[in-house]
Amino acid sequence: AFIERLPAKPETDQQFVDCKSAIGTLKDAEDALNAAEAHALGQVASFDAMKRAKALWFNLSRTTRLALEKLVAAEEQNIKIKIVTAGRTAFTEHITGLNKRLGKPYMPTIPENFAGVIKGKQKVSSLHDAVDTELARVKIEANAAADLIQINLNSLRELAGSHAFLFADTAQIITKSNDDLVNLIKLRISEHTAAEAKRLDTER
Repeated sequence: AFIERLPAKPETDQQFVDCKSAIGTLKDAEDALNAAEAHALGQVASFDAMKRAKALWFNLSRTTRLALEKLVAAEEQNIKIKIVTAGRTAFTEHITGLNKRLGKPYMPTIPENFAGVIKGKQKVSSLHDAVDTELARVKIEANAAADLIQINLNSLRELAGSHAFLFADTAQIITKSNDDLVNLIKLRISEHTAAEAKRLDTER
């Protein structure tokens, strides 16, 4: 009856607690049955019947305990993978949205640590909290990067003008600080203008 009440597939924190508690209870049952066998040796009328009953219950307890240990470990791992995957998927979708806003896939790689933040966490609620916190952190970092890229794109459009062809590497330079980008734009245009003037002078 005790074994039949155990959850077949633990999913909630309480079910994991119940299963882990049951593992200890079943181990205690095995120890108690061994002790009962030793105590009963000189007291039962039918030693063989007692021996068979003890073996039956002992094997049932041990088999259930071992299966439950494997089930708990597997389900804990499955839930961790599911929660981490959900966090990564949500972040990927966020980056896709930012690239759509920018018009091209300009977003740099934002390092995430979903697998790291769940280490040492046991409760399902703690796993969710850790992944949600990490997701919020990387979203903030990605939003800041997207805002900088948007500012740089605006500067590039305003300053480059007819010299846009000088910036074929836009995707590489667009993540610089705005001051550095503005200086680079002015430098390239200045160098190009000087080179053109020199070429025209040489032709003349």
